[in-house]
Amino acid sequence: MGSIKNDEYSIKELFCTDYRKIIIPDFQRDYCWGNKHYGEKKDINIVAGFIDTLLEEKNKGKTILGKIDVYENPKNHIYLTDGQQRLTTIYLLIGMLYRKASAEQKIELKKCLLSEFEEKDDKEPYLQYSIRESSVFFLRDLVNEFFIGNTDLQVKDIEKQPWHFDEYSLDPTIQSFKEALNTIEDKLKNRKENEIDIFSKFILEDIKIQYHDVSDRKHGEERFVIINTTGKGLTTTENIKPIFLGTVENVCFAEQWEERETFFWKNRIKEKESTADNGVNDFMTWCFQIIEIQEEIDLVKITKRILKDNENEKILFKINDLFEAYKKLLGLIESSEIQKQLNFINGGAVYNIRLLTKDRINEIILPLLLFITEISDEKTDVYQFLRRLRKNYFDKKWEERKQNYTDWRYIIQLIDKSKNIEDLLSFKDVFNFKDIPNVPN
Repeated sequence: MGSIKNDEYSIKELFCTDYRKIIIPDFQRDYCWGNKHYGEKKDINIVAGFIDTLLEEKNKGKTILGKIDVYENPKNHIYLTDGQQRLTTIYLLIGMLYRKASAEQKIELKKCLLSEFEEKDDKEPYLQYSIRESSVFFLRDLVNEFFIGNTDLQVKDIEKQPWHFDEYSLDPTIQSFKEALNTIEDKLKNRKENEIDIFSKFILEDIKIQYHDVSDRKHGEERFVIINTTGKGLTTTENIKPIFLGTVENVCFAEQWEERETFFWKNRIKEKESTADNGVNDFMTWCFQIIEIQEEIDLVKITKRILKDNENEKILFKINDLFEAYKKLLGLIESSEIQKQLNFINGGAVYNIRLLTKDRINEIILPLLLFITEISDEKTDVYQFLRRLRKNYFDKKWEERKQNYTDWRYIIQLIDKSKNIEDLLSFKDVFNFKDIPNVPN
């Protein structure tokens, strides 16, 4: 089967072609259906419900799974813009079915996992995750070592295998893969071989996908944003990622974005967060509070304006500078002098900057980030500036000192216009401030 066009296709028709790759492009979000914390009560297992529905439909013949949006370039390299959660779950299901199917049915299932050419060459599966390299490597080993290789293993054994690397625990897509596999394993256990074969044939032949070609990457990214901006599945930062990265050619920006996602996954508030989303969202909000010099931020709206003004690269450079400053600040906080100042401002120990109140983040953390970026990252300078911020913070709290208080948005402008710390702390020059509504200059 050659290049495919707008029509309905079975899973078998979609996957079983030599040299074909179904690719999740780098602007897509992570696979997240395996994560069980959905719904208002955070207790919905999407994969379990999806598999149950498929099992109920298996004797009813043709079943439409829905539409996928794709673009194909070059031929047989199919980039998925919408539908990756469904199609990825189906692919994982095919792998798990292979492990329990009859020898005859295994032949058909294997054709949908990887091509005969790849089996003899690099063993790359049909499904490719371009979001990050670790996902690519894990999926290849999962197909070859777990699905097709040692079928005696259970999902819980995956992390004990020599091909499972420590860094995989930092990849949210891989973690979601494994949670989904656990659910699928549970749904298929105790089912006889003939049941597995019947279900497998239904998955490969009777499930139909409505294929919609959006022509090229540009239209694919636009379609991705339009579809997902109004949906509940995407976080704000997942929405702005394709807007930011879609029009820039420098690959370093995508690598920097991935670095930030990994950082906030590794440093998430573990008792409250299961993904990096909140950390990335908080940080991006801080960045645009600084850049826009305003308190309330609509990330999607601002990002679309930046795209329209063709300022993506300029802003991405700024964001990365602030990220480096954030990491530097976390290191400086470990010093007793700076820690003491922050604890005093907080009225108690500071365990995580992101847990500070909004006013402390605005009045203290945002100016510190810009100071480290533009003036100095030396501990003595940061300490000196922090002491001044502390005084200013309490000037606002105490009635008799309120006239001395300077709003953080004006401090941001002072930093921008200062050449060094002496200039900043002495306020020697008269600056032309940007007017902040309802905030006295």
